[in-house]
Amino acid sequence: MQYTVENDEHSEKNRGRLNAKSFGGKTPAARFGYLNWTIENGVMHIDDLFVIEEQRQYGIGSDLLDMMLRLAELKGVTEVCGLADKDDRLLHQFYKKHGFYFEEEPNERGELAFRLHFIEVEDE
Repeated sequence: MQYTVENDEHSEKNRGRLNAKSFGGKTPAARFGYLNWTIENGVMHIDDLFVIEEQRQYGIGSDLLDMMLRLAELKGVTEVCGLADKDDRLLHQFYKKHGFYFEEEPNERGELAFRLHFIEVEDE
């Protein structure tokens, strides 16, 4: 498995994509998953996180999210957020496992906002 970053810092919005790909010798490359993000005003938004069904439960989504969180820290992001369907309990568990918390009330489209704040530790 190889992970790649596509980053467009020159657009009006700082956006990018992390890809999970397989490069298997004689077989063509296959993309198993991706995570799209956008940064606005110091907040990184998770626009899409997708792993093909046959490759779920192998840690690909966690790897993509962990890499995005490291990238967020490098870029000085103060918060990471996104939206999830209010009834998607598996997705809620996934994000909670990575330290995110969910708002209590869904928006008008039935989505719950989830967030992770980066806390700066002052040197003593």
